[in-house]
Amino acid sequence: MKHVITALLLLIPLALSAQQNPMVDNSVAALARPFVPTGWKVIATAKGDLNKDAAEDIAVVIENTDKNNITADKDETSVSEALNTNPRHLLILFKDKSANGYTLAAKNESFVPPHDNPEIPCLTDPFVDAGSLEVVKGTLVVSTQIFWSCGSWSIENNSYTLRHQDGDFVLIGFDSHSSSRSIGEVTR
Repeated sequence: MKHVITALLLLIPLALSAQQNPMVDNSVAALARPFVPTGWKVIATAKGDLNKDAAEDIAVVIENTDKNNITADKDETSVSEALNTNPRHLLILFKDKSANGYTLAAKNESFVPPHDNPEIPCLTDPFVDAGSLEVVKGTLVVSTQIFWSCGSWSIENNSYTLRHQDGDFVLIGFDSHSSSRSIGEVTR
C-alpha cells in the first residue's frame, strides 16, 4: 500500500504537466526545437504526411514569451488579470529523409491569433482554449473559436484547411458555424 501511494504521488506532476497544454505532443515539440527561436515556446503540435512523400511531417504553433507583451488589464474586463499579446507563428516542417531531420517548409507569422486582443479584452484565447491543429488526410486543419465573456452572445468556430500544392500551402477549405448563447440559434 505504501508503494502504491508513493507511485501515485510521483505521477501527479506528470498528470499536471499533461493538463497544462493537451495540444502539445512533447516528442513532436522536441523534434521542432531547432526551429523554435530562443524566448519562444511550442503551444500546439500535429504530425502526419503533408507533402505525399510517405514521411511524417510536423506542424507546430509557437508563441513568443516576451514579458513586455504581457500587460495588466486596466479595464478589468479580460478573462485573465493580464493581456498576453505575444505573437504566434505557424511552422510547417517536412521530414528530410536524406538528412534524417526536418526542413522548414512554411512559416506564417499572422495566421494564428495571439492569446489576447487589447481591442477586445473579454475575448477568450481563440486558439488554445478551443482551437486545434491537426493533420487530416494529408491536409493541415487549424481551428479557432471566437468567444466573448462579455459584450456579445455569440460563439464562432472556424476551421481552415490547408493543402500543400505547387510548392506552397493553399487554403482549400473554410468551415464556420456560430451560435447565439441567448437564443440557441446556430448558423453554418
